[in-house]
Amino acid sequence: MRFEEFNQIDSYDGIWACASLLHLSSKKLPEVFQSLMDGLHEKGILYCSFKYGAFEGLRNGRFFLDLNEKAFLQMISSIEQADVLKIWLTEDARKERKNEQWLNILIQKKTESPLEVTNKAAG
Repeated sequence: MRFEEFNQIDSYDGIWACASLLHLSSKKLPEVFQSLMDGLHEKGILYCSFKYGAFEGLRNGRFFLDLNEKAFLQMISSIEQADVLKIWLTEDARKERKNEQWLNILIQKKTESPLEVTNKAAG
């Protein structure tokens, strides 16, 4: 399934998106992140990674979106359910790409406040 087709609700404890979301455009990414957060159980965890940088476009015939911390945090700020737990950089594990870095991110789905739960029950 393509990320744009993901429509699960409250279904997963965790989602692992290693080097996969980076093939989406910056315009599609917020909507996909919202869908992924919707798919997590309360306190569920999402891991994702992007090539580190500030590039969007074709590279070797494939579309890539490289992100840095600032760009990622700006994009994710519109997703109310998302609580960014950790962001860190790692080197590419492939010897021929030692100079490339990866932006790694752990996000947790926020718990609902008692007020939100009460309002849902009343509504």
